[in-house]
Amino acid sequence: MVILSILCVTTLFPSNVLSRGSLRSERRSNTTARSSTDHSSHKLQTPQPRKHTPRNKRPAVHIKERGPIKLTKRPTNSKQVRLFGRVGLFLYCNSNGTVSGSLSQLSNFVKFELQSFGPSIVRIRSIESGKFLAIDSKGVLQTKKTATDECLFYQNHEENLFVSFASFKYYMSEHYDMFISVKRNGEVKQATSTLPGQDAIQFIALNANNWTLADFVGWSQMKYSKQL
Repeated sequence: MVILSILCVTTLFPSNVLSRGSLRSERRSNTTARSSTDHSSHKLQTPQPRKHTPRNKRPAVHIKERGPIKLTKRPTNSKQVRLFGRVGLFLYCNSNGTVSGSLSQLSNFVKFELQSFGPSIVRIRSIESGKFLAIDSKGVLQTKKTATDECLFYQNHEENLFVSFASFKYYMSEHYDMFISVKRNGEVKQATSTLPGQDAIQFIALNANNWTLADFVGWSQMKYSKQL
């Protein structure tokens, strides 16, 4: 009897049997499709490595061509000064040649000799160490035992009796735009990062042995030209 009932069911309802088989195959295909989509989405969601942005390139530094300014072989004038920065620090040259800013106003390491070699062209020599300040092609302020053309600076008269010293040999976009600069924390700023008018590039030239202003070459001429 059981066998006859099974045969009757299969003969009377063959579509149901086929539909169940097709449902099973569809379920299998769906599960495989879901697993494949999940795997692909997992691949898409994997974090990609960060792309490192390139650092800012160093500004291009150019060499100034020899212009109409005639330089003398020997200094025509010199003055012993202390350079007091607008940031509240004195320019300081240590015995090992490192340059920084200092509050030691009476130290011999803050005394310099300004040597004139032409109109507004000077050389800065540390009196204590005997070394010359220089700016190289990378804008680094350093010292040299023997003076070279990297030791020449253009002395620019700023407002309110302040002066600045720019490299005579190197420049970036225009002549005399790479300055001696001391930050408020006493560190020397790279000349390629300086700009005209910044407080860090401005100094007052005081006499080395007193608090009066140093009357170095070009100062009286500058005051006279302003009065005209």
